[in-house]
Amino acid sequence: MKQFIKTRPGLTFDQVLDNLDYFDAKNFATGIHRPILVGMGFLDPLAPPPNEYVFFNNIHAKDKKLMSYADLGHEVPKVYGTYQGKWMRDEFGMF
Repeated sequence: MKQFIKTRPGLTFDQVLDNLDYFDAKNFATGIHRPILVGMGFLDPLAPPPNEYVFFNNIHAKDKKLMSYADLGHEVPKVYGTYQGKWMRDEFGMF
């Protein structure tokens, strides 16, 4: 983003961040056709659960998994990170 801003006189970093508020992952979900793992915190003010459910339910991938955490916000526990690493290795053949 910083490189992009340098090419646009008068454009500030804050303006770019404000513009990103108009983009929501749920609007791009229908374009996902590959396996996906989603982590969601029920207390997340940046990605509220209702939006995340819309996002997840509109994913067209056959293999999709949602892991939710009732007591977390915009973070995931270590157990998710561990699972994600194993999932990626197994799903995408990463060794």
